[in-house]
Amino acid sequence: MEEVDKLKYRTLYVQTARAYVRDMQANLSKLLTGDDNADAVNVVHLASHSLASQSLLMGFSTTGSTSFAIEKIFKAKMEGNL
Repeated sequence: MEEVDKLKYRTLYVQTARAYVRDMQANLSKLLTGDDNADAVNVVHLASHSLASQSLLMGFSTTGSTSFAIEKIFKAKMEGNL
């Protein structure tokens, strides 16, 4: 993506990224209580997947890579491999 295009989408990126982070925080808090909540696991997986994709597209490689790692952890949890 060209730098000019990134500037056009940066505000939207920040808005959606904040929403994904809030979703992850809220559902991680639920999981920290020891409750094995499949819905919370799914929300964290989807939010981290979306955040990883859009962060990498925008050129934010650290956020994208970190979100991708979280996504893989929660995918393994969903598949019963964790």
